[in-house]
Amino acid sequence: MNWGLEIPDTYVRSADYLETKKDLQNRQKELLNLENPPTCIIYPDDTSLIGGRNVIIEMGLRIPRDISIAGYDGTMISQLLYPKTHNNSPEYRNDWKRSCNKAHRNH
Repeated sequence: MNWGLEIPDTYVRSADYLETKKDLQNRQKELLNLENPPTCIIYPDDTSLIGGRNVIIEMGLRIPRDISIAGYDGTMISQLLYPKTHNNSPEYRNDWKRSCNKAHRNH
């Protein structure tokens, strides 16, 4: 599905599944220190989301005011975070699509 959003190549970073170590942290810091950083980061899994969330908080950014985050697994531990994070697990996929459509309409 294409919502007409252009994602700069500088926003795209790779991460290993279940990665929370220095590589992910360094890539995320580089991303958030760009002249025009993204307003949302989508992680490959909820473990990476938790590691990335820690970097966001350490950098003094506020979720969701400064940046939005989303994971993929829908693990129980990620659902205990505050503020609540969004994930793209199968049971939430329709919510995810509605959220993206709403964000596009408000863009």
